[in-house]
Amino acid sequence: MSLIKTEGYVLKNIEFRETSRIITLFSRDYGVISIMIKGGRKNNTFSPEIFDTYSKSSFVLYTPHSGEMYKHKESSLITSGIPFSKNIVTFFRVSFIFEIVLKVLPKHIPSNDIYCIVDNVLFKLFNHVNNDKNILYIYYFILNLLNILGYDIDTKHCIKCKTPLNSNAFFSSKGGGFFCSNCLNDNNFINTEINVIATLDKIKNGNLKSIDYNIFESERKRIKNILISSLMYHLGLDIEKYITYI
Repeated sequence: MSLIKTEGYVLKNIEFRETSRIITLFSRDYGVISIMIKGGRKNNTFSPEIFDTYSKSSFVLYTPHSGEMYKHKESSLITSGIPFSKNIVTFFRVSFIFEIVLKVLPKHIPSNDIYCIVDNVLFKLFNHVNNDKNILYIYYFILNLLNILGYDIDTKHCIKCKTPLNSNAFFSSKGGGFFCSNCLNDNNFINTEINVIATLDKIKNGNLKSIDYNIFESERKRIKNILISSLMYHLGLDIEKYITYI
């Protein structure tokens, strides 16, 4: 078997037989993969944090034969996932991100775009574990993931007639975006003020420092409804257990 090197985030870690572990890794180069770590529960040469849930680690692996798992050769810790567990809100937000990843990415199908956006957002969350303002990074993730998957929310124009949005508009997840008052043809819509759309645009483009958080708090419920309705409609996600945290 040939050797490969990759890095990624540990999504699951389960005990296997008496001494081994099987981990699920979201890897930069190979997508979501399973890795057999023989002796991973007894070998003192392994730092346990390497395999902790949501830790980022680098791996040297033996490539599998068809239908088999990758086999662990060596690994090292890049960033521990332990700090995420010290704040229940942030922990659930990180869990939310990876549940979406597992939903949208089949095993062994890499996506550099999705990996990079996850990597960027988790770096920010790691440095703002105890700050509730880190919700902005979650919304940034959702908006950009939808864009990567082909469900971009245009925050500049009416989805139908393409005229610039310069007043209140109406969001329809079924319609795929915002409609001006002249084009609305869906009874199931979210009436959205232009200032809320402007905030969505800032989040989408990563201009988070330009957002007045006190104003954002007054807009948060509307933004949350827009993003959740989009995720549920386009991806069929059951995210009920995360609603409180996002």
